[in-house]
Amino acid sequence: QSGDAVSVFDGESNNRFTTSDSGSQAQFTGSAAPRASYTVIYPYDAASSLQDGIISFSWPSVQAPSTGTFAPGANISAGLTSSNGGSHSAIMYNAGCVVRFSVRRASSGVTRVDVRTAGGEKISGSSLISFNSEGIPAATASGSDCVSAVPASGATCFEGGEYVLTLCPASISDGFVVDVFKNDEKAASWSFDGLSEFKRNASYVLKGFVDDGLSGLYCEGMGEEHALSRADDESKLNDWNR
Repeated sequence: QSGDAVSVFDGESNNRFTTSDSGSQAQFTGSAAPRASYTVIYPYDAASSLQDGIISFSWPSVQAPSTGTFAPGANISAGLTSSNGGSHSAIMYNAGCVVRFSVRRASSGVTRVDVRTAGGEKISGSSLISFNSEGIPAATASGSDCVSAVPASGATCFEGGEYVLTLCPASISDGFVVDVFKNDEKAASWSFDGLSEFKRNASYVLKGFVDDGLSGLYCEGMGEEHALSRADDESKLNDWNR
């Protein structure tokens, strides 16, 4: 998207490249030391670094998605360049997976939605990306076991629609939990014990509405469905919606 920036690592420095293009293909321009190949990560972060072919960066633990899409800079992707004459090209691969949740009411009152692993496995914060022999990224996190969605700038709560969170892939021993908040008070909590892994490039759809009740989990593209394991504090949600 126009205005986006990536980090291009040349083995010595983290270089900011920008684009004015939009769409599935974009040309980024900037300056880096001459190399046969470069390592690239989106979005640009001056604090990111590369050592021994491994990128160190921070996966956003708090994300502010707009209706129908990710929060700006939350859809982490990475790739390795190949040379084509005087220019370089890279196929950028999604590094994470997504969790999609929906809000039913235009004025839902929902001010935060947390997705957290029940077993404490890390899915955001300090993270690393390595690459296999085909240039596919593998991300691991060591920072936080939670990703929080908050309303986009200018909004006081989530309005009706679908929202998208990105998570760092992880094996999860006890499934995951979704907590919904009105202001700073937890209004409801749902547990999904059946899922054993957040897989790279996968899309997990929470069935139902976070302001009305969740009923299950659907894994797009994998044909998997997981039943709701447990619901806590739903009485608060019901009281809130009266």
